[in-house]
Amino acid sequence: LSSTQKETLPDTHFELNCKNAAAAGLKIGVYYYSYAKTVAEAERDAADCLRFVKNKQLEYPIYYDMEDEKYQGGLTTRQRTDIALAFTRKVQQASYMAGVYANKNWFTNYLDLNDIQKECEIWLAHYPRSDKPDIDYSAYGLWQYASDGKVDGLYLNGQKAKVDVNVAYRDYPTLIRIKGINGTPTEYIRYNVGGKSYGRGISVIGSLDKDAVITMPRFEDAGWYFLRWTVTGGVLNTEPELVTINSSVNSGGWVYNCDVVATDPSNPKSDYFVNSYAKLTGGTTANVDRGTIWIDGATNKDKCHSPYTSSNWVRNALDYVKFNGVGYLIANSVNSFTWGADDMIYLYDLGDANLDNIVWKSEAGIYGSMSNINQANGNACSDVALRLSDNGYYMYAYFFFAGGQLVCVQFDCLDM
Repeated sequence: LSSTQKETLPDTHFELNCKNAAAAGLKIGVYYYSYAKTVAEAERDAADCLRFVKNKQLEYPIYYDMEDEKYQGGLTTRQRTDIALAFTRKVQQASYMAGVYANKNWFTNYLDLNDIQKECEIWLAHYPRSDKPDIDYSAYGLWQYASDGKVDGLYLNGQKAKVDVNVAYRDYPTLIRIKGINGTPTEYIRYNVGGKSYGRGISVIGSLDKDAVITMPRFEDAGWYFLRWTVTGGVLNTEPELVTINSSVNSGGWVYNCDVVATDPSNPKSDYFVNSYAKLTGGTTANVDRGTIWIDGATNKDKCHSPYTSSNWVRNALDYVKFNGVGYLIANSVNSFTWGADDMIYLYDLGDANLDNIVWKSEAGIYGSMSNINQANGNACSDVALRLSDNGYYMYAYFFFAGGQLVCVQFDCLDM
Protein backbone atom coordinates (compact mmCIF):
# COMPACT_ATOMS: atom_id res chain seq x y z
CA LEU A 1 0.00 0.00 0.00
CA SER A 2 1.17 3.53 -0.67
CA SER A 3 -0.32 6.91 0.19
CA THR A 4 -0.24 10.28 -1.56
CA GLN A 5 -1.02 13.66 -0.11
CA LYS A 6 -4.70 13.23 -1.04
CA GLU A 7 -5.54 9.54 -0.97
CA THR A 8 -4.31 6.03 -0.38
CA LEU A 9 -3.66 4.04 -3.52
CA PRO A 10 -3.11 0.32 -3.12
CA ASP A 11 -0.79 -1.52 -5.43
CA THR A 12 -2.81 -2.44 -8.51
CA HIS A 13 -2.11 -6.12 -7.79
CA PHE A 14 -2.75 -5.88 -4.04
CA GLU A 15 -6.03 -7.81 -3.98
CA LEU A 16 -4.83 -10.43 -6.46
CA ASN A 17 -1.55 -10.91 -4.63
CA CYS A 18 -3.31 -11.36 -1.29
CA LYS A 19 -5.72 -13.87 -2.79
CA ASN A 20 -3.06 -15.92 -4.59
CA ALA A 21 -0.60 -15.80 -1.69
CA ALA A 22 -3.25 -17.20 0.66
CA ALA A 23 -4.16 -19.89 -1.88
CA ALA A 24 -0.49 -20.89 -2.12
CA GLY A 25 -0.18 -21.16 1.66
CA LEU A 26 2.06 -18.11 2.03
CA LYS A 27 1.95 -15.96 5.16
CA ILE A 28 0.74 -12.42 4.55
CA GLY A 29 1.76 -9.08 6.02
CA VAL A 30 1.31 -5.46 4.90
CA TYR A 31 3.83 -2.75 3.96
CA TYR A 32 2.48 0.82 3.79
CA TYR A 33 4.57 3.63 2.29
CA SER A 34 3.63 7.11 3.44
CA TYR A 35 4.33 10.78 2.68
CA ALA A 36 2.62 11.97 5.87
CA LYS A 37 3.98 15.19 7.38
CA THR A 38 1.60 15.41 10.36
CA VAL A 39 0.04 13.16 12.97
CA ALA A 40 -3.38 13.78 11.43
CA GLU A 41 -2.15 12.57 8.04
CA ALA A 42 -0.65 9.46 9.65
CA GLU A 43 -3.97 8.70 11.34
CA ARG A 44 -5.68 9.09 7.96
CA ASP A 45 -3.13 6.63 6.55
CA ALA A 46 -4.05 4.16 9.28
CA ALA A 47 -7.77 4.47 8.57
CA ASP A 48 -7.18 3.93 4.85
CA CYS A 49 -4.90 0.98 5.50
CA LEU A 50 -7.42 -0.69 7.79
CA ARG A 51 -10.08 -0.26 5.11
CA PHE A 52 -7.94 -2.14 2.60
CA VAL A 53 -7.02 -5.02 4.92
CA LYS A 54 -10.54 -5.54 6.26
CA ASN A 55 -11.57 -9.22 6.24
CA LYS A 56 -8.05 -10.35 5.31
CA GLN A 57 -6.18 -12.91 7.41
CA LEU A 58 -2.74 -11.49 8.23
CA GLU A 59 0.06 -13.58 9.72
CA TYR A 60 2.62 -10.75 9.81
CA PRO A 61 2.31 -7.17 11.09
CA ILE A 62 1.28 -4.04 9.21
CA TYR A 63 4.47 -2.00 8.74
CA TYR A 64 4.68 1.78 8.20
CA ASP A 65 7.48 3.20 6.03
CA MET A 66 8.04 6.98 5.99
CA GLU A 67 11.58 7.46 4.67
CA ASP A 68 10.82 10.18 2.16
CA GLU A 69 13.49 12.89 2.42
CA LYS A 70 11.45 15.37 0.34
CA TYR A 71 8.36 15.29 2.54
CA GLN A 72 9.67 14.20 5.95
CA GLY A 73 13.36 15.08 5.92
CA GLY A 74 12.76 18.62 7.18
CA LEU A 75 10.82 17.49 10.24
CA THR A 76 12.37 16.96 13.67
CA THR A 77 13.14 13.52 15.04
CA ARG A 78 10.31 13.96 17.53
CA GLN A 79 7.83 14.92 14.81
CA ARG A 80 8.77 11.96 12.62
CA THR A 81 8.57 9.59 15.58
CA ASP A 82 5.15 10.92 16.59
CA ILE A 83 3.91 10.42 13.01
CA ALA A 84 5.09 6.81 12.96
CA LEU A 85 3.54 6.05 16.35
CA ALA A 86 0.27 7.73 15.40
CA PHE A 87 -0.10 5.22 12.58
CA THR A 88 0.91 2.16 14.60
CA ARG A 89 -1.30 3.08 17.54
CA LYS A 90 -4.37 3.39 15.33
CA VAL A 91 -3.59 0.05 13.72
CA GLN A 92 -3.06 -1.58 17.12
CA GLN A 93 -6.34 -0.16 18.39
CA ALA A 94 -8.01 -2.11 15.59
CA SER A 95 -6.43 -5.31 16.99
CA TYR A 96 -3.69 -5.67 14.40
CA MET A 97 0.01 -6.04 15.14
CA ALA A 98 1.88 -2.99 13.81
CA GLY A 99 5.48 -2.02 13.14
CA VAL A 100 7.79 0.54 11.55
CA TYR A 101 10.02 -0.18 8.55
CA ALA A 102 13.17 1.89 7.96
CA ASN A 103 16.80 1.62 7.01
CA LYS A 104 19.60 1.86 9.52
CA ASN A 105 20.26 5.53 8.76
CA TRP A 106 16.65 6.55 9.43
CA PHE A 107 16.40 4.50 12.61
CA THR A 108 19.69 6.03 13.81
CA ASN A 109 19.35 9.67 12.72
CA TYR A 110 15.72 10.39 11.82
CA LEU A 111 13.61 8.39 14.30
CA ASP A 112 13.69 7.70 18.03
CA LEU A 113 14.20 3.94 17.81
CA ASN A 114 13.89 3.42 21.57
CA ASP A 115 10.46 5.05 21.70
CA ILE A 116 9.23 3.12 18.68
CA GLN A 117 10.59 -0.20 19.88
CA LYS A 118 8.72 0.19 23.17
CA GLU A 119 5.37 0.25 21.37
CA CYS A 120 5.59 -1.77 18.19
CA GLU A 121 7.60 -4.06 15.92
CA ILE A 122 10.76 -3.10 14.04
CA TRP A 123 11.61 -4.07 10.46
CA LEU A 124 15.19 -3.00 9.75
CA ALA A 125 16.51 -2.62 6.19
CA HIS A 126 20.30 -2.73 6.16
CA TYR A 127 22.61 -4.28 3.60
CA PRO A 128 26.06 -4.90 5.15
CA ARG A 129 29.15 -4.45 3.02
CA SER A 130 30.58 -7.76 4.20
CA ASP A 131 29.23 -11.11 5.27
CA LYS A 132 29.79 -10.17 8.89
CA PRO A 133 26.88 -8.18 10.36
CA ASP A 134 27.95 -4.87 11.89
CA ILE A 135 24.95 -4.59 14.23
CA ASP A 136 22.86 -6.98 16.31
CA TYR A 137 20.06 -7.81 13.89
CA SER A 138 18.30 -10.09 16.38
CA ALA A 139 17.25 -6.99 18.34
CA TYR A 140 14.70 -6.41 15.58
CA GLY A 141 11.77 -8.54 14.53
CA LEU A 142 12.66 -8.51 10.82
CA TRP A 143 15.95 -7.79 9.06
CA GLN A 144 15.97 -7.03 5.33
CA TYR A 145 19.53 -7.86 4.35
CA ALA A 146 19.55 -7.66 0.53
CA SER A 147 17.55 -6.46 -2.45
CA ASP A 148 18.91 -8.83 -5.09
CA GLY A 149 17.45 -12.13 -4.00
CA LYS A 150 15.93 -14.53 -6.52
CA VAL A 151 12.99 -16.87 -6.09
CA ASP A 152 12.22 -19.81 -8.34
CA GLY A 153 9.20 -19.12 -10.50
CA LEU A 154 9.35 -15.33 -10.14
CA TYR A 155 10.21 -13.59 -13.42
CA LEU A 156 10.16 -10.05 -14.80
CA ASN A 157 10.45 -9.42 -18.55
CA GLY A 158 11.53 -13.00 -19.12
CA GLN A 159 14.31 -12.96 -16.51
CA LYS A 160 14.39 -13.96 -12.86
CA ALA A 161 13.24 -10.96 -10.88
CA LYS A 162 15.30 -9.51 -8.06
CA VAL A 163 13.47 -9.30 -4.74
CA ASP A 164 14.13 -8.09 -1.22
CA VAL A 165 15.10 -10.89 1.15
CA ASN A 166 14.57 -10.91 4.90
CA VAL A 167 15.19 -12.86 8.09
CA ALA A 168 12.49 -13.07 10.79
CA TYR A 169 13.74 -13.17 14.38
CA ARG A 170 10.25 -13.48 15.81
CA ASP A 171 7.67 -16.13 14.98
CA TYR A 172 4.96 -13.68 13.97
CA PRO A 173 2.38 -16.22 12.76
CA THR A 174 2.51 -17.89 16.17
CA LEU A 175 2.53 -14.61 18.10
CA ILE A 176 -0.43 -13.27 16.16
CA ARG A 177 -2.42 -16.46 16.67
CA ILE A 178 -1.64 -16.52 20.40
CA LYS A 179 -2.68 -12.90 20.79
CA GLY A 180 -5.81 -13.46 18.73
CA ILE A 181 -5.17 -10.50 16.43
CA ASN A 182 -4.87 -9.77 12.70
CA GLY A 183 -7.97 -11.67 11.68
CA THR A 184 -10.63 -14.11 12.71
CA PRO A 185 -10.04 -17.13 15.01
CA THR A 186 -9.25 -20.39 13.25
CA GLU A 187 -10.69 -23.79 14.10
CA TYR A 188 -8.28 -25.93 16.11
CA ILE A 189 -10.14 -29.14 17.00
CA ARG A 190 -13.08 -30.80 15.28
CA TYR A 191 -14.37 -34.00 16.87
CA ASN A 192 -17.43 -36.13 16.11
CA VAL A 193 -19.05 -36.75 19.50
CA GLY A 194 -21.07 -39.68 18.17
CA GLY A 195 -24.23 -38.79 20.06
CA LYS A 196 -22.47 -38.50 23.43
CA SER A 197 -22.52 -35.42 25.68
CA TYR A 198 -19.23 -33.64 26.22
CA GLY A 199 -17.94 -30.39 27.54
CA ARG A 200 -18.94 -27.80 30.13
CA GLY A 201 -15.26 -27.69 30.97
CA ILE A 202 -12.33 -27.96 28.51
CA SER A 203 -8.84 -27.38 29.88
CA VAL A 204 -5.42 -26.84 28.34
CA ILE A 205 -2.17 -27.28 30.23
CA GLY A 206 0.94 -26.09 28.38
CA SER A 207 1.34 -24.26 25.07
CA LEU A 208 -0.36 -25.14 21.80
CA ASP A 209 2.84 -24.05 20.07
CA LYS A 210 5.01 -26.40 22.14
CA ASP A 211 3.64 -29.26 24.28
CA ALA A 212 0.17 -29.41 25.78
CA VAL A 213 -2.51 -31.71 27.16
CA ILE A 214 -6.15 -30.87 26.39
CA THR A 215 -8.92 -32.50 28.42
CA MET A 216 -12.71 -32.54 28.06
CA PRO A 217 -15.18 -34.55 30.22
CA ARG A 218 -17.80 -36.91 28.82
CA PHE A 219 -21.14 -37.33 30.59
CA GLU A 220 -22.58 -40.83 30.56
CA ASP A 221 -24.61 -42.53 33.29
CA ALA A 222 -22.59 -42.98 36.46
CA GLY A 223 -19.20 -43.47 34.79
CA TRP A 224 -16.33 -40.98 34.76
CA TYR A 225 -14.77 -40.46 31.33
CA PHE A 226 -12.88 -37.75 29.50
CA LEU A 227 -11.15 -37.12 26.19
CA ARG A 228 -7.44 -36.30 26.14
CA TRP A 229 -5.68 -34.68 23.18
CA THR A 230 -1.92 -34.18 23.11
CA VAL A 231 0.17 -31.51 21.41
CA THR A 232 3.84 -32.28 20.80
CA GLY A 233 6.19 -29.68 19.41
CA GLY A 234 3.23 -27.57 18.34
CA VAL A 235 1.57 -30.42 16.43
CA LEU A 236 -1.88 -31.58 17.55
CA ASN A 237 -2.71 -35.28 17.62
CA THR A 238 -6.24 -34.98 16.25
CA GLU A 239 -7.33 -38.39 17.57
CA PRO A 240 -8.02 -38.07 21.32
CA GLU A 241 -7.76 -40.86 23.86
CA LEU A 242 -10.91 -41.78 25.79
CA VAL A 243 -9.86 -42.18 29.42
CA THR A 244 -11.91 -44.04 32.04
CA ILE A 245 -11.40 -43.00 35.67
CA ASN A 246 -11.60 -45.83 38.19
CA SER A 247 -12.31 -43.83 41.32
CA SER A 248 -13.00 -45.61 44.61
CA VAL A 249 -15.14 -42.70 45.82
CA ASN A 250 -17.39 -42.35 42.76
CA SER A 251 -21.03 -42.70 43.77
CA GLY A 252 -22.70 -41.01 40.79
CA GLY A 253 -22.27 -39.22 37.48
CA TRP A 254 -21.07 -35.70 36.90
CA VAL A 255 -24.51 -34.33 35.96
CA TYR A 256 -23.04 -32.01 33.30
CA ASN A 257 -20.75 -30.29 35.78
CA CYS A 258 -17.11 -31.30 35.68
CA ASP A 259 -13.61 -30.13 34.82
CA VAL A 260 -10.48 -32.25 34.35
CA VAL A 261 -7.04 -30.65 34.34
CA ALA A 262 -3.64 -32.27 33.72
CA THR A 263 -0.36 -31.32 35.39
CA ASP A 264 2.43 -31.97 32.86
CA PRO A 265 2.07 -30.75 29.26
CA SER A 266 4.81 -33.11 28.09
CA ASN A 267 3.45 -36.24 29.78
CA PRO A 268 -0.18 -37.22 29.14
CA LYS A 269 0.17 -39.96 31.78
CA SER A 270 0.96 -37.46 34.52
CA ASP A 271 -1.42 -37.01 37.45
CA TYR A 272 -4.56 -34.98 36.92
CA PHE A 273 -7.43 -33.50 38.95
CA VAL A 274 -11.23 -33.69 38.78
CA ASN A 275 -13.66 -31.13 40.17
CA SER A 276 -17.30 -32.13 39.66
CA TYR A 277 -20.83 -32.35 40.99
CA ALA A 278 -20.56 -36.13 41.33
CA LYS A 279 -21.65 -37.57 44.65
CA LEU A 280 -18.68 -39.04 46.53
CA THR A 281 -18.48 -41.75 49.17
CA GLY A 282 -16.58 -41.66 52.44
CA GLY A 283 -18.07 -38.52 53.95
CA THR A 284 -18.96 -38.43 57.63
CA THR A 285 -21.80 -35.86 57.41
CA ALA A 286 -25.03 -36.32 55.47
CA ASN A 287 -25.16 -34.40 52.17
CA VAL A 288 -21.59 -33.19 52.57
CA ASP A 289 -20.24 -35.28 49.71
CA ARG A 290 -18.77 -33.08 46.95
CA GLY A 291 -15.09 -32.46 46.43
CA THR A 292 -11.98 -32.33 44.25
CA ILE A 293 -10.18 -35.58 43.39
CA TRP A 294 -6.47 -36.17 42.72
CA ILE A 295 -6.07 -38.95 40.13
CA ASP A 296 -2.95 -41.06 39.48
CA GLY A 297 -2.26 -40.56 35.77
CA ALA A 298 -0.62 -43.96 35.34
CA THR A 299 -3.46 -46.01 36.85
CA ASN A 300 -6.43 -43.59 36.57
CA LYS A 301 -7.28 -44.32 40.20
CA ASP A 302 -7.79 -41.71 42.87
CA LYS A 303 -4.90 -40.87 45.20
CA CYS A 304 -6.77 -38.52 47.56
CA HIS A 305 -9.57 -35.97 47.71
CA SER A 306 -10.19 -32.55 49.20
CA PRO A 307 -12.34 -31.95 52.27
CA TYR A 308 -15.97 -32.43 51.18
CA THR A 309 -18.51 -29.63 50.76
CA SER A 310 -22.31 -29.59 50.69
CA SER A 311 -24.22 -31.30 47.89
CA ASN A 312 -26.18 -28.07 47.53
CA TRP A 313 -23.19 -26.45 45.81
CA VAL A 314 -21.85 -27.20 42.32
CA ARG A 315 -18.15 -27.76 41.67
CA ASN A 316 -17.20 -27.53 37.99
CA ALA A 317 -13.93 -25.68 37.30
CA LEU A 318 -10.21 -26.22 37.96
CA ASP A 319 -6.77 -24.97 37.00
CA TYR A 320 -3.22 -25.95 37.89
CA VAL A 321 0.17 -24.26 37.82
CA LYS A 322 3.62 -24.79 39.31
CA PHE A 323 4.83 -21.76 41.26
CA ASN A 324 8.10 -21.50 43.16
CA GLY A 325 8.69 -25.20 42.51
CA VAL A 326 5.38 -26.25 44.10
CA GLY A 327 2.12 -27.24 42.40
CA TYR A 328 -0.99 -25.19 43.11
CA LEU A 329 -4.58 -26.07 42.28
CA ILE A 330 -7.57 -23.74 42.20
CA ALA A 331 -11.16 -25.05 42.34
CA ASN A 332 -14.60 -23.46 42.49
CA SER A 333 -17.89 -24.19 44.24
CA VAL A 334 -21.06 -22.48 42.94
CA ASN A 335 -24.40 -21.60 44.49
CA SER A 336 -27.09 -22.07 41.82
CA PHE A 337 -30.01 -21.36 44.16
CA THR A 338 -31.75 -18.23 45.44
CA TRP A 339 -30.90 -19.16 49.01
CA GLY A 340 -27.77 -20.08 50.94
CA ALA A 341 -24.25 -18.70 50.80
CA ASP A 342 -21.47 -20.29 48.80
CA ASP A 343 -19.74 -19.14 45.55
CA MET A 344 -16.39 -20.16 46.95
CA ILE A 345 -12.88 -20.46 45.55
CA TYR A 346 -10.29 -22.82 47.06
CA LEU A 347 -6.52 -22.66 46.47
CA TYR A 348 -4.61 -25.84 47.35
CA ASP A 349 -0.87 -26.15 48.03
CA LEU A 350 0.11 -29.58 46.66
CA GLY A 351 3.55 -29.67 48.27
CA ASP A 352 2.52 -32.41 50.72
CA ALA A 353 1.03 -34.58 47.95
CA ASN A 354 -2.53 -34.20 49.22
CA LEU A 355 -5.51 -31.84 48.99
CA ASP A 356 -5.69 -31.01 52.68
CA ASN A 357 -3.70 -27.78 52.59
CA ILE A 358 -6.08 -25.00 51.57
CA VAL A 359 -3.75 -21.99 51.59
CA TRP A 360 -6.43 -19.50 50.58
CA LYS A 361 -10.19 -19.45 50.11
CA SER A 362 -12.66 -16.73 49.29
CA GLU A 363 -15.35 -15.53 51.63
CA ALA A 364 -18.75 -17.14 51.04
CA GLY A 365 -21.67 -15.09 49.72
CA ILE A 366 -19.64 -12.21 48.28
CA TYR A 367 -18.80 -12.85 44.65
CA GLY A 368 -21.82 -14.72 43.28
CA SER A 369 -24.98 -13.76 41.43
CA MET A 370 -27.38 -13.52 44.37
CA SER A 371 -25.02 -11.23 46.25
CA ASN A 372 -24.63 -8.85 43.31
CA ILE A 373 -27.80 -8.79 41.19
CA ASN A 374 -30.18 -10.79 43.42
CA GLN A 375 -30.74 -13.45 40.75
CA ALA A 376 -29.86 -17.12 40.83
CA ASN A 377 -26.95 -18.44 38.77
CA GLY A 378 -29.18 -21.32 37.68
CA ASN A 379 -26.67 -22.88 35.28
CA ALA A 380 -23.87 -22.73 37.87
CA CYS A 381 -21.72 -20.83 35.37
CA SER A 382 -18.25 -20.07 36.75
CA ASP A 383 -14.59 -20.47 35.86
CA VAL A 384 -11.10 -20.20 37.35
CA ALA A 385 -7.54 -19.70 36.06
CA LEU A 386 -4.04 -19.55 37.50
CA ARG A 387 -1.30 -17.56 35.76
CA LEU A 388 2.29 -16.58 36.55
CA SER A 389 3.94 -13.22 35.97
CA ASP A 390 6.69 -13.10 33.34
CA ASN A 391 9.38 -12.65 36.01
CA GLY A 392 8.05 -15.57 38.05
CA TYR A 393 7.59 -13.51 41.21
CA TYR A 394 3.79 -13.54 41.24
CA MET A 395 0.94 -15.97 40.83
CA TYR A 396 -2.47 -14.63 39.85
CA ALA A 397 -5.74 -16.39 40.66
CA TYR A 398 -8.61 -15.35 38.40
CA PHE A 399 -12.21 -16.38 38.97
CA PHE A 400 -15.73 -15.31 38.09
CA PHE A 401 -19.35 -16.24 38.80
CA ALA A 402 -22.00 -15.43 36.18
CA GLY A 403 -24.11 -12.52 37.39
CA GLY A 404 -21.47 -11.84 40.01
CA GLN A 405 -17.91 -10.61 39.98
CA LEU A 406 -14.72 -11.16 37.98
CA VAL A 407 -11.82 -11.17 40.45
CA CYS A 408 -8.02 -11.37 40.38
CA VAL A 409 -6.01 -12.15 43.52
CA GLN A 410 -2.22 -11.71 43.51
CA PHE A 411 0.12 -13.95 45.47
CA ASP A 412 3.86 -13.34 45.62
CA CYS A 413 6.64 -15.86 46.08
CA LEU A 414 7.20 -14.80 49.69
CA ASP A 415 3.56 -15.41 50.63
CA MET A 416 3.62 -18.86 49.06
